Amino acid sequence: MITPTFKLDQNDEYLFVNIRAPYANLNEVDLFVENNDLRFYCKPYYLRLNLPGNILENDDSGTYDFDEKTFKFKFQKENKGEKFEGLDLLTKLLTPNINKTKKSGPLIEELNAEGDNKEDGEEDDEDEEEEDGDLWYLEQNISQNDDFKISDIKYGFAQTKSSIFQKLGGEYLMIIDNLDPDSLTLEKRNELRIENENEKFDPDHYLADYYDDSEMIESSILMFQPDWFETEFTDDEIHCLKNLPKKNFLLDKEQKFYAFCGLVDILFSYCYNNRINLGESNVESGWTISKLSSTLSWFDTFKSLQDCLVASFRRSLCFPLYRNWKLSQACFKDLIKLMRKDTKVLIKVLIEIRKIFIDADCRYILNDLYINEYIVWIQYVERKKIDSLIECLQSFKITKEMVDMDLECIELSGKMALEEAENQDDESSSLSSDDDESNSDDRCKETKLCDLEDDVVKLSIGNNENSSCKKPLITELN
Repeated sequence: MITPTFKLDQNDEYLFVNIRAPYANLNEVDLFVENNDLRFYCKPYYLRLNLPGNILENDDSGTYDFDEKTFKFKFQKENKGEKFEGLDLLTKLLTPNINKTKKSGPLIEELNAEGDNKEDGEEDDEDEEEEDGDLWYLEQNISQNDDFKISDIKYGFAQTKSSIFQKLGGEYLMIIDNLDPDSLTLEKRNELRIENENEKFDPDHYLADYYDDSEMIESSILMFQPDWFETEFTDDEIHCLKNLPKKNFLLDKEQKFYAFCGLVDILFSYCYNNRINLGESNVESGWTISKLSSTLSWFDTFKSLQDCLVASFRRSLCFPLYRNWKLSQACFKDLIKLMRKDTKVLIKVLIEIRKIFIDADCRYILNDLYINEYIVWIQYVERKKIDSLIECLQSFKITKEMVDMDLECIELSGKMALEEAENQDDESSSLSSDDDESNSDDRCKETKLCDLEDDVVKLSIGNNENSSCKKPLITELN
């Protein structure tokens, strides 16, 4: 069966469903509506939507537009005036409601001492609200137990995957810095990543970009104002969304923390690529995004959001072409600006990253490990959690001391070197001026001496002429 392309719209009273089916057999059309469950069948197409609100079935609701090759249905809302949220979150709409299809929760339930039995989900909701308040401020503890199995080594989205690279060729290890992802523990990954960053950091490169006053950094990159407009999904984006895996995510508190930190880390690297390329992408974008992200290059996790941001700053000063502190700060501001946008914009950005990795050598494996599931998962994240994350990010101020690269000492040494060079230039120019004055005096003396010699020569010539004139007279007298 083929999942057709579809689009939903609404007003206060009706829900409008447009289903594009160019090869539909109009003699075999079946439509089923029950509460928020909408099912459409017309060979070879099948569509089942889990709507955010209930609708009423109407036998006369549908027509077929032969010009657009599209079925157009109009359903009345059960509650007039209700606004259906998330009608553009296509993957979420295509995912069936597991509460109806499968009973969730443990088969054995432990009651409290008093025998009170709360309604299903009530206690979980309260715990979740408590977690939300402290989620961004709790430091996650990474296990330091040396007794572990290979199956305990996790990576991928929210640390939910394992033993992937054992089945793949060595060429995939060329796109990441973690050369043994199926064996390195979280603690070891973090340690090796920091060592690698310290080794790759180049003070001379940093100083060159720090004092670079060229138009590229100061007038172009830092002055660039990125903006992500909330536009409709393109046909390619719709095709991507409807073909992604339909799944629900049952993550514990620690896994949720890993998922949010990974999202921040990946979006920071995207913001860097977006800014240095002035809103465009190029052939190096896949390398830039994956290299600057600790999540994508090392499969690393973080103990806190602050550690996540520090790692992003560090990598932006170690690996890319432009290594400038002001640039890293601008990318951090871009990150907050991007996360303030609607969930639809975040989905479009993640789809763009996915496309970049598809076009890059072997990096499509990162889509399978991270990006595809982020595109689906972000559709289920409540907006209040993203707002809470933004508020926490705004409370951080990453300083040069935090990145632990002696940036202030490097800048100070560079400043002293420049001042010394300027002083040497001043001294050399002063000596040059003194030499010029001395040479000028010598030239004046030489000029006066030459003039004096000329006078002497003229005088000598005059005397000679007078003597020659008088010689005949003396001769006559003699």
